[in-house]
Formats: sequence, C-alpha cells, structure tokens
Amino acid sequence: QTSTNATATRKNNNTMTSWPWMQGVDEAITPNPIEPVNEHDDRPLVTDLIAQHRHKIDKARNEIKSEPLYDPTKHDDLWILRFVLSHKKTKPAVKAMLSTLKFRKEYQLDDHDVRDCPTH
Repeated sequence: QTSTNATATRKNNNTMTSWPWMQGVDEAITPNPIEPVNEHDDRPLVTDLIAQHRHKIDKARNEIKSEPLYDPTKHDDLWILRFVLSHKKTKPAVKAMLSTLKFRKEYQLDDHDVRDCPTH
C-alpha cells in the first residue's frame, strides 16, 4: 500500500522531502520493519498504526493543508500520526499541529539539521 504523501513513497526528481537531513533518502519508512527487541515487545508497526488511523490522519491533513506553513513533503502521515495519537480527537490534534508549525517557523528549526546542535 502506497500513501499519497512522503511517508513510504520513493523520491521524485532526486528529492523525497525538503527536510535538510533527509536529502538523498529513498524511503522515510522502511518496508521491512525491525524485529521485536525481545519477547515482550508487542508494539504495533508504524505502518499498521497509519493504516488504523488513516481516516483521522486524512481529516487532520485536510484541516491544515491550506496553512502556508504546512508542507506535504515534510508533514507526512507519520508526522500527523504523532498528533492524532497524542490528542485522540482531530480538533485538538490540528490545534497542536498549527502551534508546532508556528513554533518551528519562529525558531527556524526547519531551516537546517539541528541534531548536532549543542544542548543548553
């Protein structure tokens, strides 16, 4: 099953996403999930969670897609799923997504790879 956004899609024109640290990556989610860590690891697969919450993900995406800060090459199914799972209902999830988009813009967190930045 292939999504219409960046999650689990192959790159086109040498770019799958506009995240600086994801340039050159062929797939955001591997089709071959890792094995369970141990016999007690019963976490669901991300792909299963996306499928299970497809309706909520699509509904939330429809609510934010007109937002100028929303970028479908960055804000894919997995990004939206985090908010859907955290907030359960669409309206609070969308509110949190919009707040996050504004925060990341204000502090220029999407302009470069911040993983190597020293902590305070």
